[in-house]
Amino acid sequence: MSSTGLAAVAARAGQGTGTHAHQPGYGRTARAPPVPRKPSWGDVVNPTAMQCTFHFQEITHVNELTRHKTLTTATATAGVWDAFVIVIGMLKGGTGKTTSAWFIALYYAIVLGLPTLLLDADATSQSAYDWYKVAAAEGSEIPENLVIERYPFDDIAEYIRDKRTEFAAIVIDAGGGSAKLFHEAVTEANRLIVPVAPTKIERRKLVATFDEAERAAARNTRDITAHVVLVKADDRTSLPRTAKDKLLQPAQGEGIGPDRDEPFPLADTVIHAWVHYMEAFGEIPTELSEYTALMKELDAA
Repeated sequence: MSSTGLAAVAARAGQGTGTHAHQPGYGRTARAPPVPRKPSWGDVVNPTAMQCTFHFQEITHVNELTRHKTLTTATATAGVWDAFVIVIGMLKGGTGKTTSAWFIALYYAIVLGLPTLLLDADATSQSAYDWYKVAAAEGSEIPENLVIERYPFDDIAEYIRDKRTEFAAIVIDAGGGSAKLFHEAVTEANRLIVPVAPTKIERRKLVATFDEAERAAARNTRDITAHVVLVKADDRTSLPRTAKDKLLQPAQGEGIGPDRDEPFPLADTVIHAWVHYMEAFGEIPTELSEYTALMKELDAA
């Protein structure tokens, strides 16, 4: 990727289904080849479905799970994957990164049925891995195709590269305490998702987060895209509406771009402050609610 990093990706953006897709710089999802799975008996070829090829006994099959118009996440040839890597990151703690990482990992594992790796790259709290330990201790049924691993990694970028051939999707909870870990993870990402609550202090941290992401994107050889997702939204207050206005029409110095006045790449889907999310820690929810809508939006062609 060129030295302009995410800004260069932004300049190439121009398609999308959401109302914010036209905003310069972001909102366009990196295109990837079709998502295959190993064919099973009873597969039916539907000519209207998105088709994908899996080189297995020289048979071409349709992936029933990708019939909706989504960008596909990974390819597998002769059983070797090239994972789609999603970094959930923000240079501030307590923004909903771990909950988002878990729900998104479960989307790939449960909804799409893909082999998925969830990496807890938080050097301090390791909440994502703690989530797994609590779920396992309470006897929750963890999907067999979901693997959870934790920091430390000697070199997280190298670790991601090593794991790409083993999984279709890699979801990384980058934590908020280490700009270095965040930076290294973004150098290998296909997509960066930045969850932010509708408060002033969290919006202020977005600028530093995107500055670091720009530097990392300059080293990224893949077609990385970035998306801000509003989380913990309570529509009974004016905060979500105010936050959207501030993110899409930032004041001088509070946005992105050369003059720090360009809008952030805000997703249309909003994650609300539901008890379902707040009490999900240590559980393996199968109802992914707004996170399913979010992933379909970001994957939409």
